[in-house]
Order: sequence, then structure tokens, then C-alpha cells
Amino acid sequence: PQTPAVPQTPAVPQTPAVPAAPQTPAAPQTPAAPQTPQAKPPVEPKAPAVPDVPAAPPSILPALPGAPALPSRENAGRAAAPDLRADALKALQTSVDALVKTSAAGDAAARDAAAKKVVTGLVNFVAAATLGGGLPAPDLAGLPGLPPS
Repeated sequence: PQTPAVPQTPAVPQTPAVPAAPQTPAAPQTPAAPQTPQAKPPVEPKAPAVPDVPAAPPSILPALPGAPALPSRENAGRAAAPDLRADALKALQTSVDALVKTSAAGDAAARDAAAKKVVTGLVNFVAAATLGGGLPAPDLAGLPGLPPS
């Protein structure tokens, strides 16, 4: 048989090239410091001008009527009080009747006007009852006393 051929010696791989050393980046430049503006003295605001006031205001409104005299403590409207309450109650009853009629009719505008009259009549009745002495005297029993002044 034939002698086997001697294999060739393998080629030596080339050594890799050494990479170039990385370059260090240049240092960033520091921005210039901002310049501070020149300090200005504070400006004082000007006071508003004072308007001229006439010596006496013009008379454009009529003179007010004199106030009625207050009744004395003894006659504090005792005779007129029942009339006030009766009149206020009659007006309240009339306005409630009108509200019922307008509500049944279905007229919204008339119903709104009648409702306002009912509220006014109710307020008038409460005022008449309060001022006419229709409420019992206040009773403060059981309440703590007032602090010393």
C-alpha cells in the first residue's frame, strides 16, 4: 500500500489587529455665566388724583316724608292688631284660592304670578301676627344666663 501522504501543516492564523485606542471625547465647554442686569431703583406708584367734591351734593331726590310717630307702650296697636291679622288672613286666603284656580286651569304664567301672591300674603300674615301680638310671650326659662360684661 502506499504510504499516506503527510498532511500539510496548517497555516497559522493571522493575529488580529489591535484596535486603535478609543479617543476620549473633548471636554464640554462650560457656558458663559449669565450677566446680571443692572439694578434699577424701584419705581414708586403714583397716587391717584383726588377728585374735586362739590361743596353740597346736587339735590336730585325729593325730600323724604316724615316718619310716623311711634305708638305709646300702653296702646301698642292693640286695637289695630286684630284688624291687621284679619286683613292679612283674608288676603292670604284669597291668594290661595286664586292659586288653586290657576293651577287647575293649567296657565303657567298666571300660576307663577298667583304663587308669588301667596308667598307675599303668607309673609304679610306672619308679620301681622308677630307685630300684632298674636304670638305668646317669649319664655327663656332653662337657658343659661348671659356672661358678665
